[in-house]
Amino acid sequence: MRPRDGTRWWRGQVAEDFWGGPCEVKTESKRGEYKREIKCKDGLGASWRGEWKTEFRDGPCLVKQEAKRDEFKEEIKCEARK
Repeated sequence: MRPRDGTRWWRGQVAEDFWGGPCEVKTESKRGEYKREIKCKDGLGASWRGEWKTEFRDGPCLVKQEAKRDEFKEEIKCEARK
């Protein structure tokens, strides 16, 4: 996920709030960490289905995702490569 200004999230601090259709999207990043939260009023416009939680590794990063009917949260924390 790249912020709308084109910068890459792992290169510095970025905070952005915007509307994606009927959903409010908030993103925040700092070196090695990225958070995204999407809230859709009454679940309208949500692209996910059901309620679930998952946690997995993507290379050097730990990804945590949590979905509810009207809310999706994603957090990515990366360890520096040696």
